[in-house]
Amino acid sequence: MIIMSYLRISISPELDIRDLIELIRELHESFEIIRILVSDGFTLDIRVLKKERYIAFQRVLNPHQLGKILMDTGREPHIIILRSEIVDSWDIIDVQALYDILRIKSYGSYCQVYLNIVGEGGVFEQYLGGTINRIQRRMEVSKVGRTVPTVRQAIDDMVSKYRKLGELMGASDRELLESLLISGKRHSTDIALSGVDYETGFILSIMFEMMKIIKNNNR
Repeated sequence: MIIMSYLRISISPELDIRDLIELIRELHESFEIIRILVSDGFTLDIRVLKKERYIAFQRVLNPHQLGKILMDTGREPHIIILRSEIVDSWDIIDVQALYDILRIKSYGSYCQVYLNIVGEGGVFEQYLGGTINRIQRRMEVSKVGRTVPTVRQAIDDMVSKYRKLGELMGASDRELLESLLISGKRHSTDIALSGVDYETGFILSIMFEMMKIIKNNNR
């Protein structure tokens, strides 16, 4: 089975349980496990979801917990349902970091991620091309003096330059280079929030991912 990466962020005034069940059933045709992450603020009958053994259900308590879940889980589809007022109460840096993790999870780990914001669009309208730019207006600088987007953009620019090198390589070498670049970007949020120089962090990220592969192969 070919696993396609996918990230969909949508906003709806209410949660339509029928649409949710339809999506779950559709995904279950291709995947053995569907992971559902739901914030507080819903009068959702959890038994409807938990009764199916192929559904892994978890409550979302805060952005740090949600980010850790996304980083620790596998390639099964993730359906995330969040109340907009809860997301708006989170620190804006945490929201930006969460968005980075969502992108890494979907495009870097080849995972299908569906994020539904229920209520007003709030800060996530920034990622839907909306007219509200509250994130840019409220963006705070971290203690090390750099924002997450600034570091992420620097890493993206560096990766773009390295990809030009790949254009001169053969197909197999170019594929290997692309895998290394994806590994380097996988920890971009951690690099930004830690204050480590982004080039050093990028190299460490590649080494870390390579060590995980070696460790898993030696088991």
